[in-house]
Amino acid sequence: MKAAVMEHGSEEVGQQHNWEKSSTNYDRIHTGSHEYTYWKNFMRETRTCDISIKIKTVVYYCDLHDHTKSTTHLEETIHSGRHK
Repeated sequence: MKAAVMEHGSEEVGQQHNWEKSSTNYDRIHTGSHEYTYWKNFMRETRTCDISIKIKTVVYYCDLHDHTKSTTHLEETIHSGRHK
């Protein structure tokens, strides 16, 4: 008895792949900024905090079918200022 193979885009569902990690890439993307206040020498100061995110993209390659796929993960949110 054969397993049913359904077409999904350009890839068939039910195929066995030999996925191997091909490369890993990190990107830092600026997402915005905001103002915050703090006290310095009994005076109230204002600064701008730049916010960015670090994204990790991993590319996988299947040598059996010459296919590639990628996954993207949010690694961390980075604030330029030390505040709460």
